[in-house]
Amino acid sequence: MKKQNLIIGTLCAIFFGATLNVNAQFELGRKMVGLNMMYNSTEDAKGGTPNPDKNSASIINPKFEYFFKQNTSFGVGFLLLNGSSERDGFNGKINEKMSGLGLLIGSRIYSASDSRFRFYANPQLGFLSMNQESEEFFGSISQSKSTSKSTNLSATLGGGFTYMLNNHWGLDLGIGNLISFTSTNTESKQDGSADTDIRKSLNFSMAPLDLGSFSFGINYFF
Repeated sequence: MKKQNLIIGTLCAIFFGATLNVNAQFELGRKMVGLNMMYNSTEDAKGGTPNPDKNSASIINPKFEYFFKQNTSFGVGFLLLNGSSERDGFNGKINEKMSGLGLLIGSRIYSASDSRFRFYANPQLGFLSMNQESEEFFGSISQSKSTSKSTNLSATLGGGFTYMLNNHWGLDLGIGNLISFTSTNTESKQDGSADTDIRKSLNFSMAPLDLGSFSFGINYFF
């Protein structure tokens, strides 16, 4: 019995020792590496049609952050995006595939708290380069193909929550871009055509929260 009590006591000491002084991970000079991921898949039946529109997208976001003051970090991250969609066109189905690579530069401002559960605000500047391929079908026969390239410059304000498991590991829940200002340049070209369609747009949005707004990840503080 004494041996069993000693083992239990040792395990408890290790556990509580690992969770002491969690706030130290948010101090000046600390660093963090992390990985967030998002996957979203939707189907829109459009009033009961047997061929619903389908959309899916996945984003992988590795990042590095440095705490230049208490509870506030500056960081750089990358975005790797892949997606596809299928929808009804004028004569049949339209299938689209997209891929993108982006860079994010921004800050995380964590709430000042003794709790292991921390809210943060996340202002960022971003650059995203995307390629998209679109193919329209008549039945099972391909009718036309087009490609497009776009560049996006954005200023966003997002947020999220971090839950510290111990001194070094934290679980992360991102809640997307609550406010976003985006400038987009798009060049589209139909296969077999020499003409290129160039479009520019500016967009300001306050994004609603839905399943696609959330990302999940894990962070390592050191």
